[in-house]
Amino acid sequence: MLRFLFWNLRKRPIIDLVGTIVADRGIDVVLLAEVPTSPAILAAELSRQAQRPYSWVISPSRRISIYVAFPSEWVKPIRDGGDLSMHHVRAPLFEDFLLAVVHLPSKLYASSEDQLLACVRAAKHVEEAEQKIGHRRTIVVGDFNLNPFEPGLTAADAFNAVMDKAIARRSFRVVQGVRRPFFYNPLWSRLGDTSVGPPGTYYYSSNAQTCYYWNTFDQVLVRPDLLSGLPDIELEVLTTTPARALTTPEGHPSREGASDHLPITFRLQLPMRSRDAD
Repeated sequence: MLRFLFWNLRKRPIIDLVGTIVADRGIDVVLLAEVPTSPAILAAELSRQAQRPYSWVISPSRRISIYVAFPSEWVKPIRDGGDLSMHHVRAPLFEDFLLAVVHLPSKLYASSEDQLLACVRAAKHVEEAEQKIGHRRTIVVGDFNLNPFEPGLTAADAFNAVMDKAIARRSFRVVQGVRRPFFYNPLWSRLGDTSVGPPGTYYYSSNAQTCYYWNTFDQVLVRPDLLSGLPDIELEVLTTTPARALTTPEGHPSREGASDHLPITFRLQLPMRSRDAD
């Protein structure tokens, strides 16, 4: 079983909080966006607080950083760009899987059309990587800058992500004569104030005609081939750490004390490798 953390730090110097979460939750794979700290310093801080070694997965991306509590040689790059970083993870005991980390364009600087097309491109790159490695044991994690119900997440030619495991287990749907593979998006179940945890991962208030206030931009998408490893994903949107709270007294993400995004954690139970696997 692997435990994951994703957090957009908003270029805040809060590596102490990252280390606190990693140590407290036993995180194995640390996925970060907008990190202001050098990889060497951050890896050292994670290792110090968790009392086990963490390695930086070397990447040219300045928007996404990956740290692992196992040999970084197990993580091979497939594609690395500004807003999408894909890696093939091969551990000795477990089946390999594809890990894609995204930090897609913000609503502050991109139109709805720009965001949709960015998702279409990213989804295409994911499918190309799946064809290259020969399976669809894939997770996509990160800051999508979109809510789960928006077209970039739900459109067939984009991520085609659904809220229901039973639907996702159908593997695909046919749209205009083309098979489009599903993703399962567990963050659908975390929308609103009657869900487990906060109503979203990002809070924004405006005087626009449409304002959701709470948004769930930070998400994890899982291919059906890995759903057997999710009897209980143990997904959490964190609002506090053993060191201090991540929210204001009003319950909003603390921009000054932490980040304007709340971190998410989840676990993945991978199938064991067969003995005759190469």
